[in-house]
Amino acid sequence: VIVLPPSPGFHKRVTDVHIARLHNAYEDGVRQLRLLYKGKGDDIFLDMFEDEYFNVTKGARLSIEYLMNDASTLLPPTQTPLTGIPFEKRLPNGEVERTRRAMQVFFLVRQLVVNLLGEKDVYLPLMPTGG
Repeated sequence: VIVLPPSPGFHKRVTDVHIARLHNAYEDGVRQLRLLYKGKGDDIFLDMFEDEYFNVTKGARLSIEYLMNDASTLLPPTQTPLTGIPFEKRLPNGEVERTRRAMQVFFLVRQLVVNLLGEKDVYLPLMPTGG
């Protein structure tokens, strides 16, 4: 994920249509997580939610150079983990991986919305970090 700081005149290029589409993507992510939440126990879902939040927020950023040098990006999309392709570069396989991917997408879209609107995220993380 490449996150660029806003450039001068940035808000002039982001229109209300763009903001509305981002909010729609965010709401779709919320709906998908609600559906996945109903199928799991509270503790399991919240543990996964917390783990994925910290993985996404402090995970390594993908660079274009890294992706261009990785041969797995030239292969057709695969779902099975047996190929040795990491989860971040393949389609999810099974309910747990689909839930993880939905959480990752939710966090990334949420982070994009917060950054574009220049807001401060006061809701995540759920528990204060000790660092």
